[in-house]
Amino acid sequence: MNSSILLRAVCKGLNKTRGVTIRTQEEGEQTVLIDDVEQSLSSLGFDVDAKYAEELELSQGAEVRVKRNAMLQDSDSIMHHDRWGGLTEAKQTEWTTYRQALRDVPSQAGFPTTITWPTKP
Repeated sequence: MNSSILLRAVCKGLNKTRGVTIRTQEEGEQTVLIDDVEQSLSSLGFDVDAKYAEELELSQGAEVRVKRNAMLQDSDSIMHHDRWGGLTEAKQTEWTTYRQALRDVPSQAGFPTTITWPTKP
């Protein structure tokens, strides 16, 4: 089995206690134990644990962004001219600060595992 097939299998964040069935044009379908995949990749100089951690972080980051985007979308209506104009300057500042804090979530130091969510005004 070639290294690109093994790499694709590991990069999908597979559960390490199971095997995975891989189908390729070159070699057909075969089941590979995750430990075998890791050993093969390690022998090629590929850091499986680092790649798994990277993929996990990307996945977690995507989930956090989905939540953040939903929170931004939920507050979009307040930005409408009719509602915005009826707010005090202090409330407008609160909403502006809140929405900016949501946009800044990905730049927080603990992102994506530790998030300090802003409080909705």
